[in-house]
Formats: sequence, structure tokens, C-alpha cells
Amino acid sequence: MCQAREGGILPGSRRTTRGRRRGWLVAALAAVSCGGYLVAQTPATAASPREQVMEPTRDAYLKLAAEVEAVLRRDVLDAWFPRCLDTVNGGFRSDFARDWTPTKSGGKFSVFQGRMTWIAAQVVMRRPDC
Repeated sequence: MCQAREGGILPGSRRTTRGRRRGWLVAALAAVSCGGYLVAQTPATAASPREQVMEPTRDAYLKLAAEVEAVLRRDVLDAWFPRCLDTVNGGFRSDFARDWTPTKSGGKFSVFQGRMTWIAAQVVMRRPDC
């Protein structure tokens, strides 16, 4: 039975540390060159209001924080809580139709239960007024 060596490379494998570094380098260069191309081709004056880059000022960060908070409340907290609470069997419901009506449960999955528990705990710890 083969044992994994340090770095996750198996003995006898053709993949080497040098190959991994080269792969990361290629991915990084592709991301940088693509990003540079897109920025160079999009002048700031021609960008739509959604695409305009905000200057890194205190007011810009506060505006972004307010937008993120609004999306969190509207699209996550108000959408899922308290409708996902299963008051009959305990835990959280995950099966809903498009109009948010509960559908037949396909079971409760531990990953979903853990995620909802974590979200609820983080909201209570960070925003006790919610």
C-alpha cells in the first residue's frame, strides 16, 4: 500500500513540486493577464454605474458595508428565517418550492443543518438585536 509523502505527492507519481509550482504560476499569470486586458479595454468614463470603480475611501467602504448588510438581511436572513425552522421535528427545513411553500422533505442532511446552525449562531453573536 502506498503512503502519501509530505506535500500530498504519492511515491511513483509523475507529479512533482516543480510541476505544481508551474501550474500555479500559469494560473496566476492567466488571471493577471486576463484581468489587465479587461481593465485596459474598459475605460472608466464609459462604464455603467454598476461597473464604476469606487475609490478606497472611508465613505466608499461604509457604502459597501451598508449594501452587503442589506443583501444579507433581504436575501439570506429574511428569506430563510424563521421559515426554515422545523418546529415539529426539530432542526431546519431545506425543501421549499419556488414560492417558499414547504414541500415534502427528502430528509435532513447534516451539512445543511450545520450551516444553518452556524449562520444562526453568528447572527446572534454579532447582531443580538436581530
